[in-house]
Amino acid sequence: MQNEFDKILNKMNVNEDRADAEEKAIELYKTGKNALEYLIDQGLKIKTKTMDHKAKTLLRSVIFTISVFYTKNKSIVEKSARYSDIVNLLIDLYFLGFQSAHKLLSKMNFSDFEIYRKKLSDLPTVEKHKQDKEISMHEAFEEIRMSKNYTGSKGFKKDHYSLGHDEKRAYELYRVGKKLFSLRTHRKI
Repeated sequence: MQNEFDKILNKMNVNEDRADAEEKAIELYKTGKNALEYLIDQGLKIKTKTMDHKAKTLLRSVIFTISVFYTKNKSIVEKSARYSDIVNLLIDLYFLGFQSAHKLLSKMNFSDFEIYRKKLSDLPTVEKHKQDKEISMHEAFEEIRMSKNYTGSKGFKKDHYSLGHDEKRAYELYRVGKKLFSLRTHRKI
């Protein structure tokens, strides 16, 4: 069964032939929950590898097929024993640059705040520096939304979220408690 799923998924290319990809996604949907489990496993496995063209194509196919599952029958996805794995996979893929994952999360009624809340909660807890400003989860989300005024590298790093920098300072968010964060600023080098 898994070999059949592999053949279907490897032949699917959402960008080149959307109609063909939809036919293949529906074919996977008709096989039932086993195909959904397979998609989750494949997505998690591919996501950890290097992002070459083939991996990106496969991940787009995984997102597209999960979207077909959700569109055809929400309850299969929502009642899946691995629903949290699906959500976490889609969130990770969104932060890797897959906008289709964000669209599917929105279709699944996840707000941007909920998406960032889940990702921020995954950050490791670090010790607060004395010059850090302690902020709540909501304030951290607002800082992220307002960071569009800053330049430079933004996004999730290994142990923090980089908000960017202005002419003089760099701004970062660190998790210091279950729902507490610290806004850390330091001179730009």
